[in-house]
Amino acid sequence: MIQPNSLIKMFNYNGELINKQTTGMTHEESLLQLPFEANCLNWVLGHIISSRTFPLRYVGEQPVWTDTQRARYRNGSANIMSDDEGVVKLKVLLETFNLSQERLLNGLRRVSYDDMCRPSGNGENTIGDSLVYFHFHEAHHIGQIIYLAQFAGKKGVWIS
Repeated sequence: MIQPNSLIKMFNYNGELINKQTTGMTHEESLLQLPFEANCLNWVLGHIISSRTFPLRYVGEQPVWTDTQRARYRNGSANIMSDDEGVVKLKVLLETFNLSQERLLNGLRRVSYDDMCRPSGNGENTIGDSLVYFHFHEAHHIGQIIYLAQFAGKKGVWIS
């Protein structure tokens, strides 16, 4: 079973990459569309925030969005093709992501190993198993953010 401190490090990497990769990016750049069926950076970042609802609850923290706010960015929602209704400005997305980051890390600092071994309510998974899955899910989407930012003309960033 993974330790809470390991998850803190892993989610810190995610936060660092998102913030570095979007530095200097405009809202308009976050809406740029690839030349094939795919989501733009704005949707991907909003989707990460939306998905953090579950890890935040697992660690006893309040989600940053309501179900109504999450709707535009949930799995299966329509691609964002322009600055339509319900599309959140990039600046606000980044502020909201950073709030979710603060809450998630605070919650992980309070969670014990025994807490991590309790059932999450997600199939046979423990809270630790579910948190590992959500980290994997996030890391997958951060890879997309790196390429979407490069598509928008930004230099790809990495951490070491």
